[in-house]
Amino acid sequence: MKDIAVVILNRIQYDNIVSGLEELKKSGFSVDIYCSHWDEDSSGMNNMFDDITDYCEKNNFNVYRKVDPKIEYKVLLEPYPCLDISAKYKIKYRYSNISAKPNIVYKPENYIMYDAILCSGNYDSNYLSVFSKTYKTANLKYENFKKSEVRKSNKKQLLYLPTYGDESSIEQIINILEELKEHYYIVAKIHHGTNYLANEHNRINLLKDKVDELYDSNTPLTALLETTDVILTDNSGSIFEGIFTEIPVAVFCDDINKNKTGDFNTTQYELYKEGILPFTNNPNEIVNILKEALSESVIKKQREWNRTNFFHPEDFTTDFVNVIKMYLNEEFDKRYYQMHNVLKNSYYTYLHENQEELPKLKAQIAELQNALAIQKNINSNLESNVDDLNSQVDSLSRQVDYYNTGTLYKFAKKIYRLKNGD
Repeated sequence: MKDIAVVILNRIQYDNIVSGLEELKKSGFSVDIYCSHWDEDSSGMNNMFDDITDYCEKNNFNVYRKVDPKIEYKVLLEPYPCLDISAKYKIKYRYSNISAKPNIVYKPENYIMYDAILCSGNYDSNYLSVFSKTYKTANLKYENFKKSEVRKSNKKQLLYLPTYGDESSIEQIINILEELKEHYYIVAKIHHGTNYLANEHNRINLLKDKVDELYDSNTPLTALLETTDVILTDNSGSIFEGIFTEIPVAVFCDDINKNKTGDFNTTQYELYKEGILPFTNNPNEIVNILKEALSESVIKKQREWNRTNFFHPEDFTTDFVNVIKMYLNEEFDKRYYQMHNVLKNSYYTYLHENQEELPKLKAQIAELQNALAIQKNINSNLESNVDDLNSQVDSLSRQVDYYNTGTLYKFAKKIYRLKNGD
């Protein structure tokens, strides 16, 4: 059994875990990195996988693109379920402080399978504990982070961090950027989805001539945050990167709570309600929310929320390394682990049983749909017959009416009456 397998699919994930992996290697543990490979891909994702594979190999990591089912690891680290790697213990690591899209991310099937979940602080470790054991660990990519006073302009530096897909704000904000450039030196960093997905490339072209500097996902976010004065983003996890580094943040999007799940609101919506996070869905108000974000009162509120909810230890890697070693050495709470396995096994048994029933249900639905189609055809024929009969009745009624009002009928009626003595 080998020590540690780590799934890394892009540069963002690499930056968020690499310092911890280096420490584990120094401690004598073997670390293998796994990256995906799609046999057929027109989306552009394979380009991202190729790039991060090359980058990891250049930094002296063993990288595998295919999973060998015969190889088993003591510990698997992955950002979400994606590769079927055999491991005794599975740990979910994070690559952003808090998810801005709970309806997509915070699903039982994304968490219950893990024996441990690495969290950013008190805030998320509390609610994610419903799925598994949670541990607070530092955001590793900020280990050497330090703000710089160096600027390329006399204007304040605005960092624009849009997400991708339907959540992206690029099209809505593009015409406002010229106005913003009057007030700010604008730096933009595109999401790794926008960076690699073929259907997102038009957005890169939109931004090129509208900002002062444009970076792709291979540029570390920390390098840009060092010289940033204020952040503008949408429904993106970068909201919480800004708050963590105490850089004022404002949000522009169509609906700040669109990604709620059930009664669980998005964190950005909760912060907006509390007056901590300036927000607008009107592009003409962006200048105003940026001013609000830079106000002393909002800066103070965001800093207070950061210090209360995010974990800021002096030594960034110690807690991360200790959690991984705990599972490698099997020094965790065995009773919790055993009870969690009861929950996990029950959950997946239930899913499996329902998946077995699914083909039967689909067959029953197909039979009902076929019967309904036959009945509709019968009903259609009956309706056609009724229409024909009604048409015949109408025709006969008209004939009778014509006969009753005709001269021949009136003459015959008189003869009938005379014959009967009337």
